[in-house]
Amino acid sequence: MDLGLTGKTAIVTGSATGIGRSIVELLVNEGAVVAAVDRNAEALEELTNTLQGVSAVNADLSTLEGCHGAVSDAVSKLGGMPNILINNAGIGRILGFEEIDDEQWVEMLNINFLSVVRISRQLLPEMAKGAGGAVVNVTSDLAGQPEPVFVDYQAAKAALVNFSKTMALTYAPSVRVNNVAPGPIWTPLWT
Repeated sequence: MDLGLTGKTAIVTGSATGIGRSIVELLVNEGAVVAAVDRNAEALEELTNTLQGVSAVNADLSTLEGCHGAVSDAVSKLGGMPNILINNAGIGRILGFEEIDDEQWVEMLNINFLSVVRISRQLLPEMAKGAGGAVVNVTSDLAGQPEPVFVDYQAAKAALVNFSKTMALTYAPSVRVNNVAPGPIWTPLWT
């Protein structure tokens, strides 16, 4: 299949395993050059050793500094602003409301929501000034149909849905922003 991605550049967060790795593989197979961002250095190294056209960006996106460093490194490795940004980084845990403490709430929001805000704040205005591009934010079906567990995860993903819609309105037509909301997928995050 030809998706017209030959020569395009992409940044993919949460890209060393699971859905993110599959996204990187698809992009590379379609001719894109990818900066793969993940905090799992070992899995990133395996990914870059397996696929040509992928640069590893080892970063912890749970902090502002980690997001800034990741974007700077990725843009440098790509030689400029990406054509595509896929925000896929995320964590999850199966806990009920009463089991989740403040520290766990903050961690969930930092990685699953604020990392997207921080990265988007750096890239979207610049992408809009240039050739434009496309952003895909990986949310979850739980953002719209919550369960008794995953409370913090669902809340972060619901915030991401709202944020994505706002970014779509703000940066259209030069940057297209969409959500993808998968259900359960047998990945390391799920297991």
